[in-house]
Amino acid sequence: DDAQVHEVVFGELGLLATAPTGSVLVLHSTVAPDTVRRVHAATVAAGVRFVDAGISTGGGRSIGEMYVMCGGEPEAVAAAMPVLEVYCRDIVRFGNAGAGMRAKLIRNAMRYALFGVLYEGMALAEAAGLDLAAMAHLYRSTFGTCADDEVVLARPTMRPVDPAASEADSAYVTYMTPMVTLGWKDLDDAFELADELGIDLSLARAARPLYGPALGIALAYDT
Repeated sequence: DDAQVHEVVFGELGLLATAPTGSVLVLHSTVAPDTVRRVHAATVAAGVRFVDAGISTGGGRSIGEMYVMCGGEPEAVAAAMPVLEVYCRDIVRFGNAGAGMRAKLIRNAMRYALFGVLYEGMALAEAAGLDLAAMAHLYRSTFGTCADDEVVLARPTMRPVDPAASEADSAYVTYMTPMVTLGWKDLDDAFELADELGIDLSLARAARPLYGPALGIALAYDT
């Protein structure tokens, strides 16, 4: 998160304390726009090149196939390319410093809002007494899906799991809880970007309380 990035970059033993002049700092963490600006300004002052590089495994991508959204000077992105090519398939420069993270925040806002819509539809189908497997097949066959959609479609019920319940699947809770908390943080950062630019994002804001239930985890957050 943003506090961790500040510690890793600016801390007493942080990257900028020892980074050689001319080296490249690549920031993959999904953080707020202001954090990117602070890190970028500090790297410039230290003579270090900077690339903000939002990264995604969405669509079922594995290591070696990830999608990275880069922001930075062309020369800085080119310098980082041999490393990025080790674990990414799509390496796309969206613009100068900050552009990659803005692309990642926008991508996440769209994805999480779609999770909410998909969850609502499947919850309605369950309440209507429909077979959820048949409903999932209908969705896949008439809309087309990506691997992300299966987080919702593959569930046998739309009732969220209470992590504190004795009958909760501990492995599922352990896997999904960080996804919910990170998604909540990512949406905070996306809304900060939207506020800076005067864009409402009303659908994404309305869908956010559904993000945890969509992933099957009932966590209490302020809306």
